[in-house]
Formats: sequence, C-alpha cells, structure tokens
Amino acid sequence: MSIIIPLMALFVTTLSVSTIHAQNILSLQECINRGLEHNLDVKYAKQGLKKDREYVDEVAGQLYPQVEASGSYQYHFELPTELVPAEIFGGKPGTYREVSLSSPQAVTSSIQLNQVIFDGLLLMDLKAAKVSTDVSQLQIIQSKEKVVYKISSTYYKIQVLTKQLNVLSENLENNKKLLSASKKMLENELISNIDYNKLLIDLENNRAQLETIQNNQEKLLTLLKYQMGMDLEEEIHLAPLQKTVPLVITKTATLGLDSHTKLKLLQRQQHLTELEKKSLKASYLPTLSAGVSYGYQGNYGSFDPFATELNSTSMFSISLTIPIFDGFSRSSKISQKKIEIKQYQNRIRHQRRTIRKAVSNALADYESNLATLSSQKANRELAKKIYDNSRIQYQNGLVSLTEVLNAETEMQQAQENYLNALLKAHMAKLDLEKAKGVLLSDDQ
Repeated sequence: MSIIIPLMALFVTTLSVSTIHAQNILSLQECINRGLEHNLDVKYAKQGLKKDREYVDEVAGQLYPQVEASGSYQYHFELPTELVPAEIFGGKPGTYREVSLSSPQAVTSSIQLNQVIFDGLLLMDLKAAKVSTDVSQLQIIQSKEKVVYKISSTYYKIQVLTKQLNVLSENLENNKKLLSASKKMLENELISNIDYNKLLIDLENNRAQLETIQNNQEKLLTLLKYQMGMDLEEEIHLAPLQKTVPLVITKTATLGLDSHTKLKLLQRQQHLTELEKKSLKASYLPTLSAGVSYGYQGNYGSFDPFATELNSTSMFSISLTIPIFDGFSRSSKISQKKIEIKQYQNRIRHQRRTIRKAVSNALADYESNLATLSSQKANRELAKKIYDNSRIQYQNGLVSLTEVLNAETEMQQAQENYLNALLKAHMAKLDLEKAKGVLLSDDQ
C-alpha cells in the first residue's frame, strides 16, 4: 500500500502536466480563434457596434410618446406690478396706474404627454442609424481579417523556423560525427591539424547559426502571443503543419466580388450617404405633433405652502411646423451629398478593378512560388546526396576536406533556399486568400 500511493500520485501529476501541455499545443486555427476572441482591435470594433446600436435606440426613442411631469411653488415678498390705464379705475384718461395682477403665493403641478405624428427627418435619421450598424459590423470583419492575416503570417514563419532548426540540428549532428571520425584520422596522421581546425570552426559556425534561429523563433513566439492577446509569459507550443506544401488553388472562371469586405463597406457607406441626402430633403417636409397636459394651480394671498385649494387645468394642443426659407443652406448640403455619392460610385468601380488585379497577381505569384518550391525541394535532396557521398569518400580518403566543406555549404544553401521557398509559398497562399476576401470562415 505504501508503494501504490506514491505511484498514483506520480501518475496524477504526470497526467496533469500532460494535459496542460496538450492544452497549449495550438494549431493555426486555434491560434486564430484565440486572437479573434482576445485581440484588442477586434474588441474595440465590437464596442463601436454596441455604441451604434444604442444610437439607433436613441433615435427610435424620439418616435415614442414623451411624458414629463413638472411642479413649482412661488411666494413673492413683493408683488410685481404692471402699468394699466388709470381710466379703468375712474382716473384721468391718458394716465397710468401701477397694479399687481398676481397673488403672493402660487402653486402649480402638471403632467404632459407629447407625441410626434409625422417627422420625415426623424424617420430618415432612424434608417441612417440602422445602416451605420451595418458599417460597424463590416469594420469588425475588417479587424478580424487583419488579425487572421497577422497571426497566420507569424505562424507560418515560426513553422519554417522550426523546420530550419530541425535541419540545423541534423547538420550539427553530422558535423559532430565527421569531427569524431576526423579526430581518429588526425591521430593516425591521415589529415593535418589545419583540416581538423576547419571542422571545429565549421561546427561552431553551425552551432552559432542554430542559436540565432532559436532566438528569432522566440521573438516570433512572443509576437504571436501578443497578436493573440495572450499573456506574454504563458508558454505555448505549435502543432506542426499538416501539409509541407500548400494545396494548389484552382483558377475560378468568375470572382465573387460582392462578398469582399472592402467592396461591401464602400457600398454601405454609399447607401448611408444616400440616406443622409434623403434626410436633408425630408427636412423640407412639415412636422406635426400633438400634446396633452393636465395639472393643478392654486393662488393664495398669504404664505401657506401646504394649501390644498387647487384648481384643475387641462389642455390639448397640436403643432404644425412648415419650413419656408433657409437661405438655400439645405440645397447646398444636398448638392454636396450628390457629389459624395458620385465619389463613392467611382471608388466602388475602382475597388472592383483593384480586387480583380490583386487576385490575378496573387494567383500568379502563388503558382510561381509553388513551381519554385518544387524545384528547390529537388535541389535540396540532390545537394544532400552529394554531401553524404562526399563525407563517406572523405572518411575513406578519396576526397579532400575542402570538397566536403564545399558540398556542405551547397547543401546548407539548398536547404535555406527550400525553406525560403516554403515560406513564400505559404505567404503567397495567404496573400491570395486576402486578395479574394476569404480569410474568415462563415462561423468567425
């Protein structure tokens, strides 16, 4: 029993550590999902949408009945007076007499309801406010697309650096094996100290390059965590890419531009400007409103705040306002909106052409990078074979160390060219998705 308990504790600890590591091994999609959830730019755009929705409620609230209650108490220590003709009181015609027409104490209370019956400007403002929420939603999508692009770009760079680290580690092991074999050859006086020292220098150079790549990888991991909105101290690990070579994207006969965020945003902004123009036109229309009020009023000749003798008063009113002349101010504003609409129409046409051009260029770059990747992969494999053969021949005394080092340099260059081509292929695929406006999936 004393042995079983520690073993169980060790098993639970190991399981917990494994679970933690499993949770922090992130695929590209998991990195993107975290970024979309925690990125501050996306959160800021979402707050803008909430603000616009509150503004819609603010405008809509003006169409509902407006109810307010009021009350007042007044006591005059000295009553105000007015001049009235003295002949009213039997005085001399043409003269005036000061008379007080109010009582010292007055109490009033009322409740009033006002309802807008028709206001064309208010109705158009409500439509414009609703369209502004569509603009905010598209701005959220734009922010998400930027997050997806940045995270994907950093993720691919880290993945390529990881492959480069694996290659350099393999090269370093080959250096160590060659150095070990050369040491025996040195002891048997088959090579000189100069050749042996060259191998030592080559080993240290490869080790220094490996440390540089590791440092760059750490920086990119920090950048990735920043883009994802994570704690920079949190440790994460990235799952390897499922495919070494990206899938070929076939050309499409037609490009669905209507789903492109930049184009949709311009279209909604144009629609918003059209509604603003209609709002200006609606301001020429009459406005009609009605109101009902009911209250109490009392006037007393002495100071008595708690007097209860009040007279009720009620009123119904209807108000009609007709704009007549504003100095041509609104007509100038309408003309400005017409010009803005034409500008948006030109920008939309230009944006369509820009998108088509960007997609065409991105597709050409992607196909070119795939072809380059294929040739660089063949070059890498060939250079690896040449290096392996030269190393074996060197150990058998058939070639010089210079030939081995030259073969190693060519192999390392071929490996670097392949990894650069791999990164460019992934980035070209990402740029193509960006140009086509398909960075986001339907559920993001």
